Amino acid sequence: MVNSMWTAARTAYFEYAHSHNPETGVSKDLLKKPESCIWDYSFDKGGVPFYMLDMRGHHDVESPENKNFILGTKQIERFESWLKSNESASSPLLFVVSPVPFVHWKSVVLTAGSWIDSAKDDCMDEWDHSSNHAERNLLLDYIFRTLDEGGKTLVFISGDVHCAAAFRLSHDKYRKASIYQVTSSAISRMPAGQFAGSGIANSGRISGHDSIYFEHLFSHSEDKNFAIFHVTGGASASVDLCWPGGTQGEAVVKTLRLR
Repeated sequence: MVNSMWTAARTAYFEYAHSHNPETGVSKDLLKKPESCIWDYSFDKGGVPFYMLDMRGHHDVESPENKNFILGTKQIERFESWLKSNESASSPLLFVVSPVPFVHWKSVVLTAGSWIDSAKDDCMDEWDHSSNHAERNLLLDYIFRTLDEGGKTLVFISGDVHCAAAFRLSHDKYRKASIYQVTSSAISRMPAGQFAGSGIANSGRISGHDSIYFEHLFSHSEDKNFAIFHVTGGASASVDLCWPGGTQGEAVVKTLRLR
């Protein structure tokens, strides 16, 4: 039953969503072999490189081979090749779409949630869950090391948590590289509520890695929200985090400079 649902989900995504994405070699024949499907891809917009990570296609917490991987070895290799190809490229700015944010909830929230049956799967999908630390650390270390020499900036764009938040990540060994985590949710999604704000991470070291520090720049959980990115000349960038406020039709805007 579960396998049939998984096959149906892959087919629906392939026909209605992935068909609009850049070609990755996925065909209807390959849908029968999910381990062979490639759902991640890259593209350029206005001279700025983007990479879309797939965080669902190869994550199986019940599989001995994949239980400690969200992306999987082959996807990481493709991402690292893309990142390396942009190391000497002209754009000082890169965007990576990571549906699940690298930094968002406090570690204690994920630990507690892991003991609740209804929340266990969601918690194990998070990068900050202890089962995903090895893959996350490998990825972040590679990003910082690769972008350090050119002093480049990479921005993770995330969502699906019903909140807005922004963090800046820094590495003790690679001080010239900058990584930002910007999270917003579709304007149609119900807000998580005021009490959820207390569960969003404060500044500190990320759990499971002694060399990476994150700085809490902003968070908002009380209202529906959305984000608008502004990139000028491929060199300077900022993001407007917006939510309803004031009289009807108005929005409150928090602007953060990313580069």
